[in-house]
Amino acid sequence: MDRGESRRTGDRLLPGDTCARGAPPDALPVIRFESSDEEGISSEPEGRSKARRSSDPQEHTEGAMMKKFSRSRASLQRLTRRFLQLMQEAPGCCVDLSSASTRLRTKRRRLYDITNALYGVQVIEKESRNKVRWIGKSPISVFLLNKKKELEKLRQMEATLDGLIRRCAQQLFDLTDDDRHSAWAYVTHQDLGLLQTFQEQTVIAVRAPEETKMEVPVPTEDSVQIHLKATQGPITVLSCEPGPGRTAEATACFLALEESRIRTNVHAPDRGSSAQDSW
Repeated sequence: MDRGESRRTGDRLLPGDTCARGAPPDALPVIRFESSDEEGISSEPEGRSKARRSSDPQEHTEGAMMKKFSRSRASLQRLTRRFLQLMQEAPGCCVDLSSASTRLRTKRRRLYDITNALYGVQVIEKESRNKVRWIGKSPISVFLLNKKKELEKLRQMEATLDGLIRRCAQQLFDLTDDDRHSAWAYVTHQDLGLLQTFQEQTVIAVRAPEETKMEVPVPTEDSVQIHLKATQGPITVLSCEPGPGRTAEATACFLALEESRIRTNVHAPDRGSSAQDSW
C-alpha cells in the first residue's frame, strides 16, 4: 500500500479534494453505515430496507422465528393470567395442577414454566406434590393489576425508543446521502487527537467495501485480534496513535499497518476471492 495514497481514501471524497481549499493531506473519509443488525433493528429507512429483506432468505427465516417467539410469549402471558385467575377463585387460593391443566386445556409442562417463575418471585409455595398456594403479600387481583400497569409502561417505553431509533437512523441517512455534506465527509488525524477517549490509544480506521465481514475473537491478556474479509474489493486499514506522549513523526499522519506496530497477517482466500481481500 502506498503511503501517500493511504492518507486520503474513501468513496465520500469528491473530485478536487472535496472543496475549494481541498481536504487536508491526512484526511480520512467518513464511512457511511449501511445497516445495523444489533438488537434486530435496521438502521436503514423503512422503504430502503424492505427491498433488501425481501431478497435475503436468511432474514425471512429470522423474521419468522421472531414472530413465532412473540406469539409464544403472548400465549404464555395469557395462560399465566388465566392460571392466576383460577387460583384466585380456588378455596384458600390453592390449586391442583392436574385439575388446572385440564380446565385450562394446556400441558403440565406449560404450567410448570409458570409456577417456576412464580416460585422465583416468592408469591406461591408448594402445598403438596401437585398443589400450589398463593402466599403473596398482596391479593392476586392487586398483583395482576400492578403487573398489567407495569407491562403497559414497558410497552410505551419500547414504542418511544423504537421511534427514536427510527428517527436517528433516518437523520443519519439524510446526512450521509446529501451531496451538500460530501465536502465535509472526512476526519483528520488532528480531529481524532482532540477526542479525549482516544488519548494514548491506538486507533484503527477501516475503509472496506459493502458486505465486508468483521470478526473479533475473545481478547487474550496480551493481544486483541480483528478479522476482516471482503469479496467485493480491497480493504484499507490505517492506524494512528493520538496523544501527547507520541513522537512528532508518529503522530504526523495516518499510517499503513505495515508502518505501524500492529502485526498483520493475510489469510488464505476462499475460492473466487484474492489474497488481498482478507486481513
